[in-house]
Amino acid sequence: GYSRAELLTLTIDQLVESSSRPVMRAMLERKLSGEERTIYEVEMRAKDGRSVPLEVSARLILRDGSPAGVQGIARDITERKRAEELLRQSEERFRLLVENSSDGIYLVAADGLVVYASRPVTRILGYGIDELVGRHFLDLLHPFPLVCGLVSIAMITGHGAAYVYMKTVAPLEERARRAGIACGL
Repeated sequence: GYSRAELLTLTIDQLVESSSRPVMRAMLERKLSGEERTIYEVEMRAKDGRSVPLEVSARLILRDGSPAGVQGIARDITERKRAEELLRQSEERFRLLVENSSDGIYLVAADGLVVYASRPVTRILGYGIDELVGRHFLDLLHPFPLVCGLVSIAMITGHGAAYVYMKTVAPLEERARRAGIACGL
């Protein structure tokens, strides 16, 4: 919001938010010690008083081999910061939903390995979370070909089969009994 003439009368300390001044000073020291390029984020104060997040890419200008100044390009990252905050809030809501659900929820990567298991999964399956994470999900399923087929197709194609309810098996001592019941034997 400043004119070029106004900016030329201001110091960096007048433009940079106090919380970002240590970052600016550290980057300047890195420049003066010979680091060619740096990229960092700071908060600048706009003419209307708003705090504006910027990503700064700067390089040292040398004259006769000695530092003569710093040239920088600043990019307004307000929208990126807003999107990051919305994502953080969404992830927090998801985390709270999953952690407070009485249902057992586990996430499976495209390769079939369990990457997350909620606490109720340990109660339902009898496995510890450390026993589940890194394990292939097929090791946890009853022999139920339709569900396994749907999930396998989803893994191969990368499409569909999200939010599939599956019957899972408990630890080895109960597998035989539960597998027999699930298969109707």
